[in-house]
Amino acid sequence: MDRLWIAGDGAELPGLAEWLSSRLGVPVERLVDRIAPVPGVPPEAMPRFARAIAIALSAGAARSRYVDLRKGELRYRGDTAVLRSRYRMVAAGLAALVAAWAFGSWSRCGSLDAEAHGQQQALERLTADVMGRKQSDFEMVRRLLDKTDVAVEGPMPSSDVLDILTELSRRIPSDIRNSVTTLDIEPGKLTINGLTRNAEEAARIPKVLAEYTDCIRDVGTLSGSGSTGDYTYQIEATTQCP
Repeated sequence: MDRLWIAGDGAELPGLAEWLSSRLGVPVERLVDRIAPVPGVPPEAMPRFARAIAIALSAGAARSRYVDLRKGELRYRGDTAVLRSRYRMVAAGLAALVAAWAFGSWSRCGSLDAEAHGQQQALERLTADVMGRKQSDFEMVRRLLDKTDVAVEGPMPSSDVLDILTELSRRIPSDIRNSVTTLDIEPGKLTINGLTRNAEEAARIPKVLAEYTDCIRDVGTLSGSGSTGDYTYQIEATTQCP
């Protein structure tokens, strides 16, 4: 572009031509100053015919690129810039969704791992109590339960608290007047509270318990109190019934 002519009402602004020339670096003049006066048309009306004059001159003028005076924040951005901005917004949204999905998946995996660990510990405790051996493999336990071999079934005790009480009554000599007031059996422990006539009769009972070797182990020291005819005692022992 070698020269620029301005027309229209805006061309009448004072100093516009000089400002455009300093910004564009080319000579800028009013188009009305380059056109010969038209008969019957006052000079002040000439700028109103700017579009018509431009169309008339365009036939013989060389084609040139458009001049874009919008600079800085007012510059033309075009559809590409708008789409690029929207693409960035969409990408940021997708990134947020992926991050949320990844965090949710990680949380669910952590919860499932904790639940699986708790179930495995419960399985180990149960198999240790029932089968006598700790198992942590679910499939192995299922195969063992499907078998008909009685060795994998839970152990059934051969004696219970009633059997111990019956055996104790059978073994105590008839000359001992013994009345059991409390018989407490816990895993591996037996406690007997009873009533006899004197301390001598109470002292013979631990020896009777020690003879019941099928279930009784390590009979403890006798403790008692009272007077003749009304003597209370307590005996503790270790139990291990087959």
